[in-house]
Amino acid sequence: MEGHVFRDVACGDRHIVAVTTAGAIYEWGDRRNFEPTAITLPSRYQDGLKGVHKVAAGESCSFALTVSGELYSWGRPDSGCVLTHEAHEEVVTRPRLVPPELFGDRKVLDLAVSKTRCLAITES
Repeated sequence: MEGHVFRDVACGDRHIVAVTTAGAIYEWGDRRNFEPTAITLPSRYQDGLKGVHKVAAGESCSFALTVSGELYSWGRPDSGCVLTHEAHEEVVTRPRLVPPELFGDRKVLDLAVSKTRCLAITES
C-alpha cells in the first residue's frame, strides 16, 4: 500500500476495511484476501462510489458513508447489517446503497458498527 494515504480505517472481527484520500476502498482479511483488495476505485470507473469519508466494519459486513450522507453496505446478508441483497446471494461483494427511505429520507451523519449491530445517526 506504499504511496496511499488513508482517510479512515475500520477493523471488523475478521477483516479490515479502509478508504484512501483518493476515495478508493480496500478490504483484506477473513481468510480470503491476505493482501488489500480493491472494493471500489472511483478514479477508474465513471459510476464508482464517490465522496466516501468514513468506513465501518462488523463481524462479516462493511459500510461506507459518503459526504452527501449516503450509506452503502456489503458483506454477508446473514450478518443482519447488509440490507440490500438478492435472495440467492451468500455474499454481497460490492457496496450497495442502503435505501434512504429506511432513514426517513434523512441524510446519514455518522454510523457505529459492532459485531452484529449497526447504528446510523441521521440529521433531524
